[in-house]
Amino acid sequence: MASILKFVILSGFYSFQKKDFLIEKRHYHEYGNQRQDNYADMSEVLRRKFYAGKSLPAPERKNRSLQVACHIRRGDVNSVNHPNRFTPNLHIEKQLARLAAFFTDLGIPYDIKIGSQGGIEEFEGLSKYGKIMLDRTAFEDFQDMVQADALITAKSCFSYCAALLLEGLMIYEPFYHKPLSNWFICTEQLVDDQRFITSIKK
Repeated sequence: MASILKFVILSGFYSFQKKDFLIEKRHYHEYGNQRQDNYADMSEVLRRKFYAGKSLPAPERKNRSLQVACHIRRGDVNSVNHPNRFTPNLHIEKQLARLAAFFTDLGIPYDIKIGSQGGIEEFEGLSKYGKIMLDRTAFEDFQDMVQADALITAKSCFSYCAALLLEGLMIYEPFYHKPLSNWFICTEQLVDDQRFITSIKK
């Protein structure tokens, strides 16, 4: 509120003076979290800017299967450091198992890419659901997420930003930044959500 009031006062003053002005603010997280669906209104503009001047390789396709990208945040987070941003492997494994069974029941071929950091031993139990890709460049991981048919985010601004550019289905892991209204929340009931089932079948 203080920032908005400051903006109103200064804009009135400098408009009267017929002068340009610039207001610096560290971030606009609070504004974004109150109006997160405004991102959807800007999505096409954001995509155009992201792809401008780029020549990205086409997404990898295996027999036209559904391409699923899963981001797991590690490196700077664990159960001790920033535990509010940490998602245990067991939770992720249950999530992937539900989705894998769901896709299989519907007869939908799929491929899952799991992107993260660390040693392969830290992701025990997850390799049976997809290809684990560790310690790649941020650009490679980001590209896979943006070009996926479906994206499973972590509690991370990195995959959240990729989700804003995504044209596919978004499965959101709840954290500080709020989801857009057309995203799917990652819960045990997700695979029973008729809206999710209809979207997948498309």
